[in-house]
Amino acid sequence: MATKDKTDQKEERGESLTGTTPKLADLKVGTVLHAKFKGKEHTGTVVDQDGIHLLKVAGKVYRSLSMAGQAITQKACRGGVFWGLLPRPDYRAAAGASPAPKKPTPKRSARAKSKPTKRTRRAGRKAAK
Repeated sequence: MATKDKTDQKEERGESLTGTTPKLADLKVGTVLHAKFKGKEHTGTVVDQDGIHLLKVAGKVYRSLSMAGQAITQKACRGGVFWGLLPRPDYRAAAGASPAPKKPTPKRSARAKSKPTKRTRRAGRKAAK
């Protein structure tokens, strides 16, 4: 009776073999990944080119999940999260508290409100002449 090692078990569950960050090398060739960004569905396929796993999205080939996600979002992103291989982190829950309430804006004094500007002072001088 053959037993499965930890690598095979993780692969079957779809977990990363390298820890928390999934890598293209961990995914099988032909795996199709889906992502939704700004209401548009994006699809990527893991391909093998000269023994290196790459992600093909809309005809372009990327070396990492993050690079493919960045090309779509036009800003840095965590590839595993973007492609749905990792759950989206809830940073507020991790901090253990809700965001701090906004501080009230200090009220300006009456003097600050009525202080004339250079333009109004000049206009006053011209009218007085």
